[in-house]
Amino acid sequence: TTNCFRAQVTELVYSGAETQYVLSAGGQTWRCSMMNARPGRAGFGIGEKVVVSLPPEALVTLED
Repeated sequence: TTNCFRAQVTELVYSGAETQYVLSAGGQTWRCSMMNARPGRAGFGIGEKVVVSLPPEALVTLED
């Protein structure tokens, strides 16, 4: 699949409806957020390995 990679959760902040994650992959740090499926708990835990998918239609190019 295009635009997919494995990462590990290094930090998380649960904020009710969503959780903010810091991921580590290939020496890079990624900041991500995900809506929580169930109230009261985050989807992934620190140290958990995840697969990140970046669909081309959801990406935005930023200019310097």
